[in-house]
Amino acid sequence: MLLKKETSISFQIRDGRTLLDIAVKANHYAVVRTLLEKGADVKGRFQNQSIKSHLTAQNELPLAVASRLGFASIVECLLDFGANVNEKGLPCLPNSVGFRADCPVLAIAAYMGHYEVVDRLLSRKADINATDGSCRTPLSLAARKGHGRIVQLLLQQDADTELSDSKDGGTPLAFAAACGHHQVVGLLLEKGANIEAKDFESKAVIFHAIHARSSESLRLLLNWGADTNVALSGETPLFYAIRHTNVEAVDLLVRYGARISMKNKFGELPLQYARDQLAHPTNGFNVESHQLHRTKCEEIIRRLESATVEHNQHLGMATKPTLKSRAQKTLVQLIKR
Repeated sequence: MLLKKETSISFQIRDGRTLLDIAVKANHYAVVRTLLEKGADVKGRFQNQSIKSHLTAQNELPLAVASRLGFASIVECLLDFGANVNEKGLPCLPNSVGFRADCPVLAIAAYMGHYEVVDRLLSRKADINATDGSCRTPLSLAARKGHGRIVQLLLQQDADTELSDSKDGGTPLAFAAACGHHQVVGLLLEKGANIEAKDFESKAVIFHAIHARSSESLRLLLNWGADTNVALSGETPLFYAIRHTNVEAVDLLVRYGARISMKNKFGELPLQYARDQLAHPTNGFNVESHQLHRTKCEEIIRRLESATVEHNQHLGMATKPTLKSRAQKTLVQLIKR
């Protein structure tokens, strides 16, 4: 009945929302389409630029709302009626630009895990590498959340794997490793993501996997050739794993060639450092966590002691031929005399 009056199309309730805004948020496809056919502005209340500059969840662009909520059919409908496929909405994550409309709808859908919405936006030629206010791409946001199918879809359409955000310099691979999403780590490595990329703190991806305690991610990185002896503030991944009492990481790193003879910036060997960690635990432990810390340190020490014995035996075997050859050379010289 309301739609019989042309002026009713742009009717706003007290908080400023239009009928289209309400219908989109309620996922009423038929109502949304009817309103648009009757001339409703596809931007909802966004004709007012002062409102757009002070964006809130109540007055976000209809396309951004539908993308955030995963309403693929409504997204398609809004696009059919002229919505900008590269329009922006509220940021998915906190950043320095506050609550301005700075996050592309593709990035919103990717972050929220709405595969069908991402697929439809891409089919309408959405900018696959469009960034939010902190230079985060749809790929980096999907990787951070572990949305494997969406990551795969973006990679199939050649999303850039090396674009880093402006907040900490992390790449999609770093985000996936830091959040323990080993399946996404695998997808990115298969696509050729830079395994040695570093963030603004010079932290390589391998450190993120160790910190996340993701043995699966760490194993993948090591299998793909991650440098086990890359330095971060004077310590290698092995020292980093010891400091975080990550027993599995220590074991993996040693097995994949981490140098147990390499010293940190204080001149300590890994085994010495582990013993120091046991003798001087971090303050603030309660009784239970202190015992757990002690147990992990002791296990790390055992594994490093075993690795040290094997290392020394290997060195001994390597020197035997040299000693033998010297003895033979001496014998030959004596005979010649």
